[in-house]
Amino acid sequence: MKKILMSLSLFAALNSMALEIDEKLTMRILDTSVSKKTILLNRGLEDGLVVGDHAKFFITTGVVARGVVVKASPSRSIWSVYRIIKPEELSKGLVANLKISTAVKLTMDSTKSIRALAVPVREMGEPKNIYKPKEKIGSMTEAQEISSLMQDGNSEIVTDMSQTGSSSTHHGLEISGLLSMSSLSGTYTDGNSGDSLDAKNSAMNFSGAIEKYFPTYNNFLKNMSIKAILNRTSQESGTGINSIATFTDYGLGLSYYFGKGPFRNNSLLYFVDGNMGISAATLETQDNSNAANNTSASIEGSGSFLSVGIGAKYLVGNKFGAIGKLDYYKNTTTFEIDDGSGNINSDEYALAGPRVMFGLFYRFF
Repeated sequence: MKKILMSLSLFAALNSMALEIDEKLTMRILDTSVSKKTILLNRGLEDGLVVGDHAKFFITTGVVARGVVVKASPSRSIWSVYRIIKPEELSKGLVANLKISTAVKLTMDSTKSIRALAVPVREMGEPKNIYKPKEKIGSMTEAQEISSLMQDGNSEIVTDMSQTGSSSTHHGLEISGLLSMSSLSGTYTDGNSGDSLDAKNSAMNFSGAIEKYFPTYNNFLKNMSIKAILNRTSQESGTGINSIATFTDYGLGLSYYFGKGPFRNNSLLYFVDGNMGISAATLETQDNSNAANNTSASIEGSGSFLSVGIGAKYLVGNKFGAIGKLDYYKNTTTFEIDDGSGNINSDEYALAGPRVMFGLFYRFF
């Protein structure tokens, strides 16, 4: 029973990462065998392809061929082509679309059966093995063709999905920085005296994070990450007498990435996250109304913060990328103030509202 449950869990994990029927990808043929029955594509596990996927290859003039994935790496895949419709189009360098399709129907007539490798299929109710265990799959010529393509600059070809999360393929650490800012300035004019004062309202928020992924897992952990974060927010406003508030946050966060997780190249990676931690704050007042006698005073406090948000990342080359995020941020800080008579008063400064931030990230290890 335990083995059955483990098998079902693994089957569910693999299905959650695979492309659905009728999903499409733009691809390019990197190489073909002489017979054109084996081709190498620039799409792989990171794009949702898994061993056993069937697809039609088509261009604007129609379907070119049909095949099945026999081997896959994060960025490439080897296909066994069992139906060639336009052999003149099926060549190295062809840019076309592939459309995931159902497996071809099986036949008891050996003269009509396709000569493909025995691979697992994703549809419940379909036979797990097309051929008998002792039957020799494919000819030596086909094996040599596949071997030749595998040696074409890629040593990471795998047939077992459990190997696709190795740290050598997907990087497990990420550093990121996000920034949002505004800077407004003007004048405040007294209607009675006609005097004018400089007015300003500016804000800057920087958020940095070190994020840890779990690329070696094939369960729900592969779609999650934990992170340590540092936020710094500075706000300044006033008309002559300016108020400057600075907040520095230290905390931890948890993110969940939708769909096929955070490791797909050249596509949007949507996520939600939650963060919380402690905060240190400084409030400063500057009196600039008299240029000959500028004064300032400040107080310090401490508190906590909380934020929840949704965002998207775009990963390029498995290392670099851009990030955009919308979140709701709340900070509550307490200031202990001496009223001058020996009494300590506790003042509370609370901030809450949405933030829109954009930035960059880099993955390593």
